[in-house]
Formats: sequence, C-alpha cells, structure tokens
Amino acid sequence: MKENLKIIYQNYIPDELISDFEQLGLDKQLDVEIVKEKEEQKYYNFTGPEIADIIIYVQQHTTELIAGGLLVNVAYDLLKGGLKILWTGLSKLAIKKLHSGGKETDKPKSISIRLMGKDKAVEIVLLGDVNEDQAETIIDESFKYISSEKLDEAFKNPDNIPEKSEKPRIRLIYNKEKQIWEPENFGDYRRKMEAFQKWAEQNFNK
Repeated sequence: MKENLKIIYQNYIPDELISDFEQLGLDKQLDVEIVKEKEEQKYYNFTGPEIADIIIYVQQHTTELIAGGLLVNVAYDLLKGGLKILWTGLSKLAIKKLHSGGKETDKPKSISIRLMGKDKAVEIVLLGDVNEDQAETIIDESFKYISSEKLDEAFKNPDNIPEKSEKPRIRLIYNKEKQIWEPENFGDYRRKMEAFQKWAEQNFNK
C-alpha cells in the first residue's frame, strides 16, 4: 500500500506553484491529494505558525517514524526536492495577512510538513523567506534529523510533547542562530503559563 500525501494550500497561493510540485512525479510513489482552501478568513483570524500557508500531510500506513523508515528512498528524495520548490516559490510572493484585529501584517510565510505515523507524529516547520541554497540546506538537515537517533531522544522528553496531543508528536523548529533543528519546548510554555496564573491569583484575588 502506498503512503498518502495530502497538500492543503491557501487560496492566495498561485496554482502554478503547486503544479510545479506535482510535476515531480510524487504521485507515482505516493497517493497524492491536493486541496485548495477557499475559506481563507478562518485562517486569517489566527496568529502564529500553527496556520501555515501550505500544509503537507504524509500519512504512513505500513511504516513507523523511526530512523531510516520514513519513506521509500525515491519518494524521500522527491519530497525534499518538492519542498525546496514550494519554499523558495513561497518566499518570492508578497503576502499580506489579516490578524484578529483586522489589520494587515507581514506574518512570516510558513510550510508545515506533518508526518503522521501509526503511533506518533512529527511536524517540520519551514518558516520565513529563503533562497535556493538556504532552502536546500535547511530541508536536508531536517530530513537528517528525523532519520537519526535525535528523533527518538526528542520523543523521550515530555517537554517536547503538547499536552493535548492525541498521540505523541513533536514539532521541529529551525534555530537560525545555532543553525540546527530543535523540538519546540511545550513544557516551557506550560511552566510560564502556570507561573502567570499563580501570579494572577496572588495579585487579583485579594
């Protein structure tokens, strides 16, 4: 059985960019579904990288998210090449978005790759503008990370797992200063929120 690949892209993304991705021939290796999201306003009312300009789901039926077991080699290489096309193409677009206050903002462009395994999931976030060389290096490093022991180690740290996840998942963010991929620290967010709530209770419930 082939793996499933689903692409969801916002309606302000040119169809030509998605067509360039299609022409790589991934449909020969994967079952590919492409969806153009027409109700953009519901996305514009959110902020942050959770709502990406392009979201790619890779659903794995027969394999696990383990080192060396992500995808068959051909599809693996094609997917990396396709991501480079999408990210560099997206970087060249002038995109204005609306936040909840109704004002336009230059919100960073983003692509979310969500690798959905049987028992766990990984999200890779490609954020901001890049040139071709930068895109190739960063994407290549992300695939090296998910094919290494670092991935297993990341899952062992509960700080890397969102509290309300249906199954264990980690979210990888590229640290441009250190030039490395890192799991997002949800535990740090939780502790900061708990500290804020404690402070609020002490100062406003008197």
